[in-house]
Amino acid sequence: MSADERADTALHLAADVSRRNMQVQAALLQRAAEADDAADVLAHIDRILRVYPETGSEILPGLAGLIATSEGRALLSPYVDRPWFLPLVSQAVRRQVEPGAIALMLSSRRRAGGSLPKELISVLIAKMLEQDAFPEARKWAAALSGKPETLLDYFGASPLTVNQVYAPLTWRLPAGREVSGTYRPHGAIEFLVAPDSFLKLLERSTAYKPGIYSFRQETKMRTGSLMLEWILYCNRSAQYRPLWRQDLNPGDVREERIPARIDPGCTRQRWVLRANTGASAWPMSLAVGLNGLEAVPQ
Repeated sequence: MSADERADTALHLAADVSRRNMQVQAALLQRAAEADDAADVLAHIDRILRVYPETGSEILPGLAGLIATSEGRALLSPYVDRPWFLPLVSQAVRRQVEPGAIALMLSSRRRAGGSLPKELISVLIAKMLEQDAFPEARKWAAALSGKPETLLDYFGASPLTVNQVYAPLTWRLPAGREVSGTYRPHGAIEFLVAPDSFLKLLERSTAYKPGIYSFRQETKMRTGSLMLEWILYCNRSAQYRPLWRQDLNPGDVREERIPARIDPGCTRQRWVLRANTGASAWPMSLAVGLNGLEAVPQ
Protein backbone atom coordinates (compact mmCIF):
# COMPACT_ATOMS: atom_id res chain seq x y z
CA MET A 1 0.00 0.00 0.00
CA SER A 2 1.41 3.34 -1.03
CA ALA A 3 1.80 6.31 1.31
CA ASP A 4 -1.12 8.10 -0.37
CA GLU A 5 -3.33 5.05 0.02
CA ARG A 6 -2.39 4.72 3.68
CA ALA A 7 -3.24 8.42 4.25
CA ASP A 8 -6.57 7.94 2.45
CA THR A 9 -7.42 4.92 4.59
CA ALA A 10 -6.54 6.79 7.78
CA LEU A 11 -8.79 9.69 6.80
CA HIS A 12 -11.72 7.37 6.09
CA LEU A 13 -11.22 5.57 9.40
CA ALA A 14 -11.06 8.88 11.27
CA ALA A 15 -14.26 10.09 9.59
CA ASP A 16 -15.98 6.81 10.46
CA VAL A 17 -14.92 7.08 14.11
CA SER A 18 -16.11 10.71 14.22
CA ARG A 19 -19.51 9.72 12.84
CA ARG A 20 -19.85 6.91 15.38
CA ASN A 21 -18.74 9.19 18.23
CA MET A 22 -21.26 11.80 17.16
CA GLN A 23 -23.99 9.17 17.09
CA VAL A 24 -23.02 8.00 20.58
CA GLN A 25 -23.06 11.55 21.95
CA ALA A 26 -26.39 12.23 20.28
CA ALA A 27 -27.88 9.08 21.83
CA LEU A 28 -26.55 9.99 25.27
CA LEU A 29 -27.87 13.53 24.84
CA GLN A 30 -31.33 12.22 23.99
CA ARG A 31 -31.29 9.89 27.02
CA ALA A 32 -30.32 12.78 29.34
CA ALA A 33 -33.08 14.95 27.85
CA GLU A 34 -35.67 12.20 28.37
CA ALA A 35 -34.53 11.92 31.98
CA ASP A 36 -34.93 15.71 32.33
CA ASP A 37 -31.32 15.97 33.55
CA ALA A 38 -30.34 19.47 32.42
CA ALA A 39 -26.79 19.25 33.77
CA ASP A 40 -26.16 15.98 31.92
CA VAL A 41 -27.70 17.42 28.74
CA LEU A 42 -25.29 20.35 28.90
CA ALA A 43 -22.33 18.06 29.57
CA HIS A 44 -23.07 16.12 26.37
CA ILE A 45 -23.62 19.32 24.41
CA ASP A 46 -20.23 20.53 25.64
CA ARG A 47 -18.57 17.35 24.35
CA ILE A 48 -20.27 17.72 20.98
CA LEU A 49 -19.29 21.39 20.64
CA ARG A 50 -15.68 20.73 21.57
CA VAL A 51 -15.28 17.89 19.08
CA TYR A 52 -17.57 19.29 16.40
CA PRO A 53 -17.41 23.10 16.75
CA GLU A 54 -19.13 23.50 13.38
CA THR A 55 -22.38 22.34 15.04
CA GLY A 56 -22.43 25.54 17.10
CA SER A 57 -24.52 27.40 14.51
CA GLU A 58 -27.30 24.86 15.11
CA ILE A 59 -26.91 24.30 18.84
CA LEU A 60 -25.98 27.68 20.37
CA PRO A 61 -29.13 29.67 19.43
CA GLY A 62 -31.22 27.21 21.42
CA LEU A 63 -28.91 27.48 24.44
CA ALA A 64 -28.80 31.29 24.56
CA GLY A 65 -31.99 31.53 26.61
CA LEU A 66 -30.27 29.81 29.55
CA ILE A 67 -28.42 33.05 30.26
CA ALA A 68 -31.72 34.79 31.05
CA THR A 69 -32.34 32.82 34.29
CA SER A 70 -30.28 32.27 37.42
CA GLU A 71 -30.76 28.49 37.08
CA GLY A 72 -29.52 28.62 33.49
CA ARG A 73 -26.49 30.71 34.43
CA ALA A 74 -25.65 28.22 37.20
CA LEU A 75 -25.74 25.39 34.65
CA LEU A 76 -23.47 27.33 32.27
CA SER A 77 -20.97 28.51 34.90
CA PRO A 78 -18.68 25.42 34.61
CA TYR A 79 -18.26 26.14 30.89
CA VAL A 80 -17.28 29.83 30.88
CA ASP A 81 -13.78 28.95 29.66
CA ARG A 82 -14.97 26.90 26.69
CA PRO A 83 -14.30 28.14 23.14
CA TRP A 84 -18.06 28.09 22.46
CA PHE A 85 -18.95 30.29 25.45
CA LEU A 86 -18.39 33.72 23.87
CA PRO A 87 -20.24 32.73 20.67
CA LEU A 88 -23.09 31.66 22.98
CA VAL A 89 -23.08 35.12 24.60
CA SER A 90 -23.16 36.73 21.16
CA GLN A 91 -26.25 34.66 20.39
CA ALA A 92 -27.83 35.89 23.64
CA VAL A 93 -27.19 39.49 22.59
CA ARG A 94 -28.80 38.84 19.19
CA ARG A 95 -31.82 37.21 20.85
CA GLN A 96 -32.33 40.30 23.06
CA VAL A 97 -31.63 38.51 26.35
CA GLU A 98 -31.71 41.06 29.16
CA PRO A 99 -28.26 42.73 29.13
CA GLY A 100 -27.92 42.68 32.93
CA ALA A 101 -28.23 38.89 32.86
CA ILE A 102 -25.57 38.67 30.15
CA ALA A 103 -23.30 40.91 32.23
CA LEU A 104 -23.66 38.54 35.19
CA MET A 105 -22.64 35.62 32.99
CA LEU A 106 -19.63 37.50 31.66
CA SER A 107 -18.62 38.37 35.22
CA SER A 108 -18.44 34.63 35.92
CA ARG A 109 -16.02 34.26 33.03
CA ARG A 110 -13.95 37.17 34.28
CA ARG A 111 -13.74 35.67 37.79
CA ALA A 112 -12.55 32.42 36.22
CA GLY A 113 -9.69 34.32 34.58
CA GLY A 114 -11.18 34.51 31.09
CA SER A 115 -10.87 37.52 28.83
CA LEU A 116 -13.77 39.60 27.53
CA PRO A 117 -13.92 41.25 24.09
CA LYS A 118 -13.93 45.04 24.42
CA GLU A 119 -16.60 45.36 21.74
CA LEU A 120 -18.96 43.10 23.68
CA ILE A 121 -18.53 45.14 26.86
CA SER A 122 -19.38 48.36 24.99
CA VAL A 123 -22.46 46.83 23.36
CA LEU A 124 -23.81 45.58 26.68
CA ILE A 125 -23.21 48.88 28.49
CA ALA A 126 -25.06 50.74 25.73
CA LYS A 127 -27.97 48.27 25.91
CA MET A 128 -28.13 48.59 29.71
CA LEU A 129 -28.34 52.36 29.41
CA GLU A 130 -31.07 52.04 26.77
CA GLN A 131 -33.09 50.12 29.37
CA ASP A 132 -32.33 52.79 32.01
CA ALA A 133 -30.26 50.31 34.03
CA PHE A 134 -27.70 53.01 34.78
CA PRO A 135 -26.69 51.86 38.31
CA GLU A 136 -26.16 48.29 37.08
CA ALA A 137 -24.09 49.44 34.10
CA ARG A 138 -22.00 51.73 36.31
CA LYS A 139 -21.37 48.98 38.86
CA TRP A 140 -20.38 46.49 36.17
CA ALA A 141 -18.05 48.93 34.42
CA ALA A 142 -16.35 49.76 37.72
CA ALA A 143 -15.88 46.07 38.52
CA LEU A 144 -14.36 45.38 35.10
CA SER A 145 -12.07 48.40 35.25
CA GLY A 146 -10.97 47.64 38.79
CA LYS A 147 -11.64 51.29 39.75
CA PRO A 148 -14.06 52.77 42.33
CA GLU A 149 -17.48 53.63 40.93
CA THR A 150 -17.01 57.26 41.98
CA LEU A 151 -14.17 57.69 39.46
CA LEU A 152 -16.68 57.03 36.68
CA ASP A 153 -18.64 60.08 37.87
CA TYR A 154 -15.82 62.51 37.15
CA PHE A 155 -17.00 64.90 34.45
CA GLY A 156 -13.58 65.86 33.14
CA ALA A 157 -11.31 63.97 30.78
CA SER A 158 -9.12 61.37 32.46
CA PRO A 159 -7.65 57.97 31.49
CA LEU A 160 -10.80 56.29 32.85
CA THR A 161 -13.44 58.74 31.63
CA VAL A 162 -12.19 58.57 28.03
CA ASN A 163 -11.78 54.77 28.05
CA GLN A 164 -13.82 53.74 25.01
CA VAL A 165 -14.55 50.26 26.41
CA TYR A 166 -17.05 51.79 28.87
CA ALA A 167 -18.62 54.42 26.57
CA PRO A 168 -21.17 55.97 26.76
CA LEU A 169 -20.64 55.88 30.55
CA THR A 170 -17.37 57.54 29.57
CA TRP A 171 -16.72 60.20 26.91
CA ARG A 172 -17.17 58.72 23.46
CA LEU A 173 -14.38 59.98 21.20
CA PRO A 174 -14.93 60.18 17.45
CA ALA A 175 -12.80 58.02 15.18
CA GLY A 176 -13.59 58.64 11.54
CA ARG A 177 -12.44 60.43 8.43
CA GLU A 178 -14.44 63.58 9.18
CA VAL A 179 -13.44 63.94 12.82
CA SER A 180 -11.11 62.10 15.20
CA GLY A 181 -10.29 62.60 18.86
CA THR A 182 -7.20 61.55 20.83
CA TYR A 183 -6.75 61.80 24.59
CA ARG A 184 -3.58 63.43 25.85
CA PRO A 185 -2.24 63.54 29.42
CA HIS A 186 -3.52 66.13 31.89
CA GLY A 187 -7.11 66.07 30.65
CA ALA A 188 -6.71 67.35 27.07
CA ILE A 189 -8.40 65.83 24.03
CA GLU A 190 -7.04 66.74 20.62
CA PHE A 191 -9.39 66.81 17.62
CA LEU A 192 -8.81 66.93 13.90
CA VAL A 193 -11.98 68.19 12.18
CA ALA A 194 -12.79 68.07 8.47
CA PRO A 195 -13.67 71.37 6.73
CA ASP A 196 -17.21 72.48 5.96
CA SER A 197 -18.81 70.20 8.53
CA PHE A 198 -21.10 70.11 11.55
CA LEU A 199 -19.89 67.28 13.75
CA LYS A 200 -20.15 65.69 17.18
CA LEU A 201 -16.88 65.84 19.12
CA LEU A 202 -17.88 64.34 22.46
CA GLU A 203 -20.82 62.44 23.90
CA ARG A 204 -21.53 60.90 27.27
CA SER A 205 -24.36 59.67 29.54
CA THR A 206 -24.45 60.57 33.24
CA ALA A 207 -26.76 60.37 36.24
CA TYR A 208 -25.96 63.52 38.20
CA LYS A 209 -28.40 64.84 40.77
CA PRO A 210 -30.50 67.89 39.86
CA GLY A 211 -28.80 71.17 40.66
CA ILE A 212 -26.78 74.07 39.30
CA TYR A 213 -23.25 73.18 38.24
CA SER A 214 -20.33 74.55 36.30
CA PHE A 215 -17.24 73.09 34.70
CA ARG A 216 -14.04 74.60 33.34
CA GLN A 217 -13.15 74.14 29.70
CA GLU A 218 -9.80 75.07 28.20
CA THR A 219 -9.73 75.35 24.41
CA LYS A 220 -6.76 75.92 22.15
CA MET A 221 -7.19 76.31 18.40
CA ARG A 222 -4.15 75.06 16.55
CA THR A 223 -5.39 75.70 13.00
CA GLY A 224 -8.60 77.15 11.59
CA SER A 225 -11.67 78.70 13.20
CA LEU A 226 -14.90 77.09 14.35
CA MET A 227 -17.87 77.33 16.70
CA LEU A 228 -18.42 74.99 19.63
CA GLU A 229 -21.75 74.17 21.23
CA TRP A 230 -22.63 72.16 24.33
CA ILE A 231 -26.03 70.46 24.43
CA LEU A 232 -27.57 68.77 27.44
CA TYR A 233 -30.29 66.14 26.88
CA CYS A 234 -32.42 64.90 29.78
CA ASN A 235 -33.87 61.41 30.11
CA ARG A 236 -33.23 60.59 26.45
CA SER A 237 -35.66 63.34 25.45
CA ALA A 238 -35.38 64.99 22.05
CA GLN A 239 -35.72 68.36 23.78
CA TYR A 240 -32.38 70.00 24.49
CA ARG A 241 -30.92 73.23 25.74
CA PRO A 242 -27.71 74.79 24.31
CA LEU A 243 -25.48 75.70 27.24
CA TRP A 244 -22.72 77.67 25.55
CA ARG A 245 -21.58 78.98 22.19
CA GLN A 246 -18.26 80.51 21.33
CA ASP A 247 -16.46 81.51 18.12
CA LEU A 248 -12.74 80.78 18.28
CA ASN A 249 -10.02 82.44 16.24
CA PRO A 250 -6.80 80.78 15.02
CA GLY A 251 -4.31 80.45 17.83
CA ASP A 252 -6.89 81.29 20.50
CA VAL A 253 -6.35 79.89 23.96
CA ARG A 254 -9.54 80.22 26.00
CA GLU A 255 -10.55 79.17 29.46
CA GLU A 256 -14.26 79.30 30.13
CA ARG A 257 -16.39 78.43 33.13
CA ILE A 258 -19.45 76.72 31.62
CA PRO A 259 -22.79 76.81 33.51
CA ALA A 260 -24.95 73.68 33.53
CA ARG A 261 -28.38 73.45 35.11
CA ILE A 262 -29.90 70.01 35.71
CA ASP A 263 -33.60 70.42 36.43
CA PRO A 264 -35.59 68.28 38.91
CA GLY A 265 -36.75 65.11 37.20
CA CYS A 266 -33.70 65.09 34.93
CA THR A 267 -32.20 61.97 36.53
CA ARG A 268 -30.35 60.83 33.40
CA GLN A 269 -28.37 63.19 31.20
CA ARG A 270 -26.65 63.05 27.84
CA TRP A 271 -23.94 65.61 27.11
CA VAL A 272 -22.89 66.46 23.56
CA LEU A 273 -20.16 68.81 22.35
CA ARG A 274 -20.57 69.78 18.69
CA ALA A 275 -18.35 71.70 16.31
CA ASN A 276 -19.37 73.77 13.31
CA THR A 277 -16.53 74.62 10.93
CA GLY A 278 -18.70 76.85 8.75
CA ALA A 279 -17.59 77.18 5.14
CA SER A 280 -13.92 76.56 5.85
CA ALA A 281 -11.91 74.86 3.14
CA TRP A 282 -9.19 73.44 5.39
CA PRO A 283 -9.09 70.83 8.18
CA MET A 284 -8.92 72.24 11.69
CA SER A 285 -7.07 71.15 14.77
CA LEU A 286 -7.94 72.01 18.35
CA ALA A 287 -7.37 70.77 21.88
CA VAL A 288 -10.12 70.72 24.51
CA GLY A 289 -9.40 70.30 28.20
CA LEU A 290 -12.29 69.35 30.52
CA ASN A 291 -12.35 69.59 34.30
CA GLY A 292 -14.75 68.28 36.92
CA LEU A 293 -18.35 69.35 37.37
CA GLU A 294 -18.72 71.55 40.45
CA ALA A 295 -21.91 72.39 42.32
CA VAL A 296 -22.68 76.11 42.41
CA PRO A 297 -23.66 77.31 45.91
CA GLN A 298 -27.22 78.67 46.00
